[in-house]
Amino acid sequence: MGDFHYIVDKLNQPPFNCNLSLLSFSDQSPQQLLQLVSDVFTQISPKHQKVDVSREDPDAMVERLTNFLKIIKYKPNYDPVAFRQLLAAGDKDVIYPILKWVVPQPQLLEKRAFVGHYLSFPDVSMRRAWLP
Repeated sequence: MGDFHYIVDKLNQPPFNCNLSLLSFSDQSPQQLLQLVSDVFTQISPKHQKVDVSREDPDAMVERLTNFLKIIKYKPNYDPVAFRQLLAAGDKDVIYPILKWVVPQPQLLEKRAFVGHYLSFPDVSMRRAWLP
């Protein structure tokens, strides 16, 4: 219960200003939790575009969220495959620790995201477009 209170308090403060209650936060569906995480990431980094996760391909969504988590140096307590699967499902055991780690340090993570974006390797396709 302490984690809920802490997360909700931080989400209700700037820059997030979510206006959540403990009850509304604990009653959120997996889809709503994923949207909340995506919106929090948008507040931290302007490079992270605001996306409606209900309309986004689940694999693309998980890729986008995990790439951002790598850039800000989040270390999950799960192996990578299990983490991706649980994140895709909007599992509370994965989402709550992410929020607990992210929401108290938006200024630090904003700097980390800015620098990390420019230090990360671009996604280069191995396919040659000019060949059939």
